[in-house]
Amino acid sequence: MKRKSCLQTLLGVIYFNETKNLLWWLSNLFVLVGALFYSIVRNKEMNNSKERLQVISDLIEEYF
Repeated sequence: MKRKSCLQTLLGVIYFNETKNLLWWLSNLFVLVGALFYSIVRNKEMNNSKERLQVISDLIEEYF
């Protein structure tokens, strides 16, 4: 949820043509990049979990 509110804030600042200092922009960038990396890692974990389940399912099918 943090990335959604961060993105909405960025769009609001751009739309209303507000000026912000460099640290404000960097902090928002860090949040968005962190959320992106979290999503990538989580996606890989989910794919690995699905692959493991498929292997287990194949083994069960083979022996039973």
